[in-house]
Amino acid sequence: MKKSVSSRIRITKTGKIIRGKMGTRHCGSRKTSTTKRRKKITHRIAGVDTSAIRGEMAKKNFKK
Repeated sequence: MKKSVSSRIRITKTGKIIRGKMGTRHCGSRKTSTTKRRKKITHRIAGVDTSAIRGEMAKKNFKK
């Protein structure tokens, strides 16, 4: 089952964003090129999302 992008991104209490890493988990041959490609795509989406989240967090912090 494919995880949603939001579940891949986690915001810590300090406001840092932890993203699911795009590793081949020790064994590159076990993972097919399709899974690698899919992971790359999710990573790219996550990159866009994080910038949006960062902006939102900055706005919230700015109000205080």
